[in-house]
Amino acid sequence: MDVIVIFGKENAHPLSWMLSAEIRHAWCAIRDTNRGVWVSYDWHKGIPFIRAEAASDFDLAQYYRDAGNKVVEMKRGRVPARGPFMLNNCVGHVQVVCALHS
Repeated sequence: MDVIVIFGKENAHPLSWMLSAEIRHAWCAIRDTNRGVWVSYDWHKGIPFIRAEAASDFDLAQYYRDAGNKVVEMKRGRVPARGPFMLNNCVGHVQVVCALHS
């Protein structure tokens, strides 16, 4: 897999109480095999954090599972996920970065 989407409990948004206690925030990591690194994108509280997380052969999905997060592994889309509107929240940003259409 070349993309993982991580779901965590942390969310400081005033309406976060309406979300599941286990899944209140989403961010993603993309495996860049050309450069040999996992790169994460986290729209944390409206400020994007982009980080080199680990070497591309590291099991980053298991690392985040061991930290208590839910993780989905998948292939990155090849068709841009954009339309007339994008939700300006963590889910909308994950969809655009990973080219996910649902």
